[in-house]
Amino acid sequence: MIPEIDNITSKIDRIETEKFYTAQSRVMQGCDCEDCKYYEEEFIKKPIAIFKILKEYGVDLRKNVESEPTGAWVVRDEEEFICCEQAYLLKGDFKDYTETTFEINHEKFKTNIQVHKVDEAALILYVTIE
Repeated sequence: MIPEIDNITSKIDRIETEKFYTAQSRVMQGCDCEDCKYYEEEFIKKPIAIFKILKEYGVDLRKNVESEPTGAWVVRDEEEFICCEQAYLLKGDFKDYTETTFEINHEKFKTNIQVHKVDEAALILYVTIE
């Protein structure tokens, strides 16, 4: 069973989401900073609830949705994680969806998700993990 995010699971088109991500660049493509390396090689492998959910929906966590220049923003202090912000896009039928914000709390991480409607066929999730 795919976990639910704010009652949108039945509206997500996993195949279209996967197709979208095949055309996107990887976080480390064009960037060799330590934060992007940490995000792509270590952070997305952590047992964070939203990552598991997004993968089930067809999101490739290694890829960018928005590039400035990489899209992954990670703050660490002497190798200790402090905060990460990244955007993820979902494809589907969202014509009746309204924007929202919600949290997923995990014993080690607090995740804030802002869901914005791009158009009737796409939502973008701005995810902050602390």
